[in-house]
Amino acid sequence: MAFKIAVIGAGVNGLASALCLSHQFPDCEITVIASEFYPEKKNLCSAHGFGVVINRETGVLDSPNVTKHVLATMKFCASLHPTEAEYAGIRPSDAVVLFNQKKDFIDSMISVGDREKLGFRNATRKEIEMFNHMNDGGAKLVLFENFEEAPLTIFTCPAYIIDTSKYLPWLKNKLLQKCKRNGDKMVTFFTKEVTSFVELSPTFDLVVNCSGCGAKTLASDPMVIPIRGQYIKAHVPSVDKVYVAASTVICPVSNHVCIGATHQLGRFETHVIPEDTEKFLYKFKTLLPSFGKPEVILSDVGIRPGRVGGARLEVEVVKVKESSGNLPVVHNYGHGYRGIGQHWGCALDVAQIAVQVLGQGSKL
Repeated sequence: MAFKIAVIGAGVNGLASALCLSHQFPDCEITVIASEFYPEKKNLCSAHGFGVVINRETGVLDSPNVTKHVLATMKFCASLHPTEAEYAGIRPSDAVVLFNQKKDFIDSMISVGDREKLGFRNATRKEIEMFNHMNDGGAKLVLFENFEEAPLTIFTCPAYIIDTSKYLPWLKNKLLQKCKRNGDKMVTFFTKEVTSFVELSPTFDLVVNCSGCGAKTLASDPMVIPIRGQYIKAHVPSVDKVYVAASTVICPVSNHVCIGATHQLGRFETHVIPEDTEKFLYKFKTLLPSFGKPEVILSDVGIRPGRVGGARLEVEVVKVKESSGNLPVVHNYGHGYRGIGQHWGCALDVAQIAVQVLGQGSKL
């Protein structure tokens, strides 16, 4: 049966979900619906900056499946031919992750088992020597908001860096190339702000909700919370890997380095706060003093859709008029700053949920 599926949202999670659905249902018709599309409009949160496919901790805004989804996303990145990966803005990188907590607390943030799955290893003596200056308590206070009198713990692990300014157009282009087995186009894009799932019921057999912060009203979900993320782009030629220390992330992306980021819960402001920019530069100098002063290109802000309790990834049956039946809606939102890092794993789950739902018939 040729199912009709609507995907709400054209960020990384929306486009990846649409692509996974197109693989799962080769004869379906998919309509991606959003109030704006990149690069025609650049206000999408996914279009701001970069993403690192890595997991370094699990908190109250995270799903227990984060590691599973990150591993699936890493597998997807690794599966791309190097030429295709370059076109998509994806490249492998080593990551250095620093903790300033006692072992038991680190294990509670990310378990030994998860660290093994993600390829974490203890840093070598040479790698540790690079951060000898961090033994100064003052340096730790700059980088670690929850300072503890504990020795610095340093891990290295594999990661993937995603340049979202390249990745979003790559995903959209892949969708535009998709055809059904009879040769007809499979995917269309429609600019519209969806205010109710019910309005989609007469046309679609299934709706996938990747509306981000918009899910607070669209899905009536009080657990959705905006997370303001400011960062800077800078020239630092010698940085060739990812460095992570608490909220500080230093990441080489294409021909520049991203340094950030704020993690300000409940804030929607999209203007740049100069004090935050200065804070990033000071943290960079504190963590990597031998790399020199970054030459700032620009500062930018993105609003990430977080959710208390972690991302919502489940099906909901929305009641519509009795004559029309009910509409199944698969929710995929609330990933916070880990949205890009786990997006492909979540999209695969969306496709599997869709199989379970549509396997029982179209409308429930």
